[in-house]
Amino acid sequence: MNATLFASLAAMFTAFATFAIAMNHWYRTHSSQRAELVRLRDGRKKLAEKFVRQLGQARLYSKLEDEFCRRLAEHTTSAAETHKKAVRRYVEDQLGDGTVHRGKYTKESGIQAQLESVREMGFQIDGETVIETIPSEPRYHASTAA
Repeated sequence: MNATLFASLAAMFTAFATFAIAMNHWYRTHSSQRAELVRLRDGRKKLAEKFVRQLGQARLYSKLEDEFCRRLAEHTTSAAETHKKAVRRYVEDQLGDGTVHRGKYTKESGIQAQLESVREMGFQIDGETVIETIPSEPRYHASTAA
């Protein structure tokens, strides 16, 4: 009987030690993955905020350019479009590195399209405030057996 008692105690101790080792491994793995997910979510949000700020700056510069060209056209009795194109060509020539003007970011429709792509990625935009609307942690659903 003593041998049986000793064997069952040893088996229980082994089972407990194995369970403790497995839980420790699971906790370290799970917590490092959770930390990585949090880090990636925060980085994704910061990137979206930065992009929205840059689009706001593009909108501001576009409006400023339109206003300056309109005022210049008033005093020279010429079309604002002509001045805008001339100014853009001059800046492109001054840069001299092959950079050319792309209307995608300077037109309001292009800016709105880019903001919409940020919304499609799962963010809500309120001015320069960006809020993630899609939960970053996956939800696991039990599949129903047919």
